[in-house]
Amino acid sequence: MALSIRQSAPASGVQWMRDAFRLFMRRPLPFAGMFVSFLLLALLATLVPLVGGIVMLMALPLLTLGFMLASRAALDDLPVHPGLFIEPLRGDAGTRRALLTLCMSYAVATVLIMSLSEWIDGGSFERLQQLMAKGDEGRAEMEAILADPSFTWGLVTRFGLAGLLSVPFWHAPALVYWQRQGVGQALFEHGVYDESGQLLSGSFMDYCMPRADNLPNLVIEPHSTTCAHTPMGVKGCGECGTIGSPAAVISAVVDALKPLGVTHVDMPATPNRIWRIISEAKRQMAAE
Repeated sequence: MALSIRQSAPASGVQWMRDAFRLFMRRPLPFAGMFVSFLLLALLATLVPLVGGIVMLMALPLLTLGFMLASRAALDDLPVHPGLFIEPLRGDAGTRRALLTLCMSYAVATVLIMSLSEWIDGGSFERLQQLMAKGDEGRAEMEAILADPSFTWGLVTRFGLAGLLSVPFWHAPALVYWQRQGVGQALFEHGVYDESGQLLSGSFMDYCMPRADNLPNLVIEPHSTTCAHTPMGVKGCGECGTIGSPAAVISAVVDALKPLGVTHVDMPATPNRIWRIISEAKRQMAAE
């Protein structure tokens, strides 16, 4: 199946920001309540020695996924509430285990980065924070810390590695949570309309969706490449869990039917559609 890349102009980012603010203004209080609730829970977690800090770090990847779910709920005129932060953990055991493993990996990697940075700067970053809380009282020591090259290298290490870590880990939960949705789109899901444009598959009684027992556990491996069509090589990742999987599934179906001369299969690849494609291919082969 041939794939094409849709190029987005750099100015599209401005439009995306505008759309985000418009969406926020549709539910400003619920969105703000979610953020405040997360900050409150993070503050309470820090009161628990050692374990609380780890739990807070583990929760950060779920922060972005929670707001993705909240955005979808706002677009669908559904309630937006802090419970969406833990909504992904209510799925099947495989998805929940994958998300918790991802969150734990992020927390461990963050602790290692912080430890490495502290070793480089000798603890001067933490000391600077303490002096900033005192105000002008420690200004002389603050200036000495800022002039120390080890502090600069520690700062670069801390924020440089943290940035590289955050980009994949803050978006990977969406890939884990929605990875099966693309498979359902390729095999089951289909919007059916009549001649007047009336949707005939408007409920889950008529619109087939995959269940946990329809699919095996999926293994996700990162393969990062830069985009050749954007100034900084960046790519969108808001629907990373639903873009690659339909193409992969349909490509596998086409590959299985290749001996019959099939080169294209429209989604969804339902049993009836595959049966008709095979029958037509055999008829054409017999006619030749």
